[in-house]
Amino acid sequence: MRTLRTLIAEDEMPARQWLRALCAKHRDVEIVGECASVSDATQRLRSTPVDLLLLDIHLGPHHGFRVLDGVAPGAVPLVIVVTAYDRYAVNAFEKHAVDYLLKPVREERFAIALDRARRRLQAGLTTEMRAELQAALRPLQELFIKGQAAQVTPRLIAEHDGALHVLDTNEVELIEADGNYVTLRANGLTYTARSTMQSMEDSLPSQLFVRLSRSAIVNMSFVKKIERIGDSDYAFSTKGGHFVKVGRSYRPLVSEMIRTQQLLKPKG
Repeated sequence: MRTLRTLIAEDEMPARQWLRALCAKHRDVEIVGECASVSDATQRLRSTPVDLLLLDIHLGPHHGFRVLDGVAPGAVPLVIVVTAYDRYAVNAFEKHAVDYLLKPVREERFAIALDRARRRLQAGLTTEMRAELQAALRPLQELFIKGQAAQVTPRLIAEHDGALHVLDTNEVELIEADGNYVTLRANGLTYTARSTMQSMEDSLPSQLFVRLSRSAIVNMSFVKKIERIGDSDYAFSTKGGHFVKVGRSYRPLVSEMIRTQQLLKPKG
């Protein structure tokens, strides 16, 4: 019996524990990791062979589909979407290499989803089937983005000239690391906030912001030009006159997002 190498991407501990318990009831399921954020899950998919991804539609402030951004086509696993939001269900999922489980996940329904995944893997997950998977996810992603668009714009508190200011995130052009602080460029001014880059990235709407390096996050609505430097390096120029080079470890992801036009599409 083939082992199902399974990654759990779920930001709620009780839900992770329940999914782990459900997996433990099946001898052919091997949990290769548990992730609570988009960044952790994406890194795991790049470094570890995964057959099956149990994916919560919400991972912190981001939608779970962002986990697959930049993952090489040959590494895209089967996906079982797990969520409490039944309004995002689409019938097309029944026809592709993907399933949909509504929380709280019932044991018998989980077993059915696993059996479907087994049959897909036994038949062989070809490049065409992986393309089907991505196509099947697209309608659900679009429905989710539309729901997110109706929400209130997130805001940040940052300091400038001795006073605290409340900024709408869509005003922020660029965020840069500065020791134990971050620097925010907005409205032609420079603000500071005590935060890590990871915490800042997790709190920002992913349909606007892209992490370019360990020390820089850019708002794509302010980007006016992307320059190629050499064969594989890129630099982003913003409307406010900032020039940001893409970090080495972020080059493959950014290159793939440029190639697929994902930098210009909501990631929500």
